Parts: sequence; C-alpha cells; structure tokens
Amino acid sequence: MCLQVSIEFSASSESDVEKLARAVKAEFAVEFALESLQKSRRVAKVFVTAKGSGCGCSFLESTAMPHDDLWHFRPEAARAVADAVEQVGKRKQGEITFQAIWLGPDREDLEVRRVGLGELAKLIRSCEISQSVRYLAASVPD
Repeated sequence: MCLQVSIEFSASSESDVEKLARAVKAEFAVEFALESLQKSRRVAKVFVTAKGSGCGCSFLESTAMPHDDLWHFRPEAARAVADAVEQVGKRKQGEITFQAIWLGPDREDLEVRRVGLGELAKLIRSCEISQSVRYLAASVPD
C-alpha cells in the first residue's frame, strides 16, 4: 500500500512537462514523475513525490493511517505540495486535477469536487485533503 499524489494539467509534449517539472523542482522540495501524456487530449498526469522518494508516503506524518478520512501531511510537505500545485495552476491553462489516494485493494471510487486554486492550496496546507476526493481547480495563469 502506498500514497499516490498526482496532478493532471494541460500539456502538449513531454518537453512541456519536463520544463514545468524543472521549474517546480528548482523552487520546492518535490519532484514530478510523468505518469502519462494523452496527446490527443493534451493532458499530462504527473506523480508528485518528495525529492529522492519514489512515492507520496514520505509526505505523511508518522501517525497517518490508510483508513484516515483526511491526509495528515507533515507541515513542510503540505507547504511544498500546495506551493507546487499553485505553480502548476499559475503556469498552465485550463483545469488541473489533484488527488492523493492510497493504492491498494480497498480503494474506492473518487468523488469529484470543484474548488478554486487558492482553496485547493489551502486545503492541502491545512491537511484537509480527503483520500476519497478528486479535486478540480481552474488554473489562473499569470
């Protein structure tokens, strides 16, 4: 079982994703790993991990459990993930999708919730991200 944190956003090529990943990695303590690029829809999905980590588990407090309703991120991890999400939203056009889900046999279908980009960042920073929700936020390009 493992925590998977992901963001989907508009992208036309792998180089587009790599450029964004380099910019985010330079500013925040997170890394992006390209999971998929649907060129026909111009949508990329990246996994967000702590630098040097292969999954999102290192974002969590040691007391976090898979059955918790909300994710208990370490404070510095919550800030880094929220900042990275905000940067994606500011650099990309259209809508972004954010989810933090526990990979395992008991995973449920996700509820979809529309929020503003600022509200999404606030939810992440305050550890109010549900493991059963996929968050959709409109981007706000500079």
